[in-house]
Amino acid sequence: MSYELSFSEIDDYLLVRIEGTWPRGQPKKIINDVADLSYRHPGLPLLIDIRSMETRELIGQDFFEVKLMAEAGFWRFGRIAVLDILTQQKSNDFFETIAFNRGLTVRFFYSDEQDAIDWLLSERKLQDD
Repeated sequence: MSYELSFSEIDDYLLVRIEGTWPRGQPKKIINDVADLSYRHPGLPLLIDIRSMETRELIGQDFFEVKLMAEAGFWRFGRIAVLDILTQQKSNDFFETIAFNRGLTVRFFYSDEQDAIDWLLSERKLQDD
């Protein structure tokens, strides 16, 4: 159960890449690690790339993970775009709904990283106009 986080501040957003194995049964540490990175870069929307993660939680874990994200303050980050593999779409659709119900704006993208970036930054563009 090891994973590695790397991050880059790119223009107007923070890119966090997570590689390795999802910590089954103990997602709190990885969620807090991402939150800590985001707190060090206040005001930047968050793009999370999990396409290289080897193992995923089951749909039943989504409720717990969203709860942990809310407790870690992810709602403060505004929009959160997540890049993932297409085989995870059904689970991710459910995750998005749960997140929305907890006040988090999370959206998953599968084929085009630029679409994720455009969506992530579109809220800021509207505020600037």
